[in-house]
Amino acid sequence: MTVIAFAVVALGAEIAGVRGARTALATAGLWFGVLTLVHLLDPHLGPGDVKLGIVLGLVLGWAAAVGGHGTSTASVASAGAFLAACVATLVIASRSATPAAGTPFAPALVTATLVAAVGVGV
Repeated sequence: MTVIAFAVVALGAEIAGVRGARTALATAGLWFGVLTLVHLLDPHLGPGDVKLGIVLGLVLGWAAAVGGHGTSTASVASAGAFLAACVATLVIASRSATPAAGTPFAPALVTATLVAAVGVGV
């Protein structure tokens, strides 16, 4: 249901002519596809992370469009943010006394995405 709501809002923004809506929608779709695939392969990544990825993809795509960049720049920034979040989560998990399955992925994902959004938006 959440995915449908995001799609309706993004499509409405595209119809209304909001600047960067197409890039934001494409980047959100990329994030949704990648995180859904990871979720299906490893159920430790929960559906909440997949939903969060849609929002982060919208933010990163919009920041790239407002910064004068296109979908390709947003895709590269997305890949960098995802890899940075993976590395950060693995480093935190390796230093933790709890098992790696208990390490949350969302905080690193949000942080890496915001850094990437600021980077492409400038």
